[in-house]
Amino acid sequence: MTKLSVLICDDNAALSKAVTRYLVAKGCDATAALTITDARRQLESRSVDLLLVDYSLPDGTGAELVDWALPRRRAQVAYCITGVAITANVVAAMRAGCRDVLEKPFDFDPGPIADAIASGRRIVLMTSHRRENWGDPLRRVCRAAKVLAETYDDLHVLFSVHLNPEVQEAAREILGGVDRVDLLPPQDYLPFVHLMRVATLILSDSGGMQEEAPSLGKPVLVLRDTTERPEAVAAGTVRLVGTDTARVVAEASLLLDDSVEYEAMSKASNPFGDGHASERIAQVLAEQLL
Repeated sequence: MTKLSVLICDDNAALSKAVTRYLVAKGCDATAALTITDARRQLESRSVDLLLVDYSLPDGTGAELVDWALPRRRAQVAYCITGVAITANVVAAMRAGCRDVLEKPFDFDPGPIADAIASGRRIVLMTSHRRENWGDPLRRVCRAAKVLAETYDDLHVLFSVHLNPEVQEAAREILGGVDRVDLLPPQDYLPFVHLMRVATLILSDSGGMQEEAPSLGKPVLVLRDTTERPEAVAAGTVRLVGTDTARVVAEASLLLDDSVEYEAMSKASNPFGDGHASERIAQVLAEQLL
């Protein structure tokens, strides 16, 4: 039986590789492209049964690639999908099927991350990079992280610090030298996924983490007053807490102290995917291709 040929086009290299690897393991002839240009180059040399392309890429839109590929019969079926759909379902797929990717402990180099994990303490993972949080808002968040570290002896704060000087300055000024707080350089994608996996709680203003952490069952306290992911707020997987020091401390403490509150967030229904997208895609393919 001929293998189903698939081309994934997404500019997240680690994610594209994971999707491709999963599809190959399931018996597909799958390749990845990081740009529209690369995808067109591949499609000029071969046609595929299924083209999955992100809506927005550095050199064009997914719709443009679909509109180019279908009339030329370079793809039998083509869909524009959001990176968030890929993310949620790939994480779910990796958890279920690719155990060598996520289920095995990640081999972190000797250093603060490995030490924090080995200590057995609960880990609070923190990121902040948005422009509106530069200055006083970020300093308030850093003070909250300091209070949490000083209040909970069984807690270790890992702050992945953006390279922007504004973020670096605030982090070092308030959290530098604080016991059980480590300021980390930005992490590659796969190590960062493992950091999310081992964390108890996530504090972040990142949109991507609001999308990805629910797939791993990790509550996210969003360090903003608004979010472009209102579905996550409605589902209960994230909570808007802003940047007020007392508010951040209170909301984090509630989740750290109350197992019922924690489970309500960690087990809330993921609004960004349930891990069954591949089954639905397979059903569509069966109806349209077979």
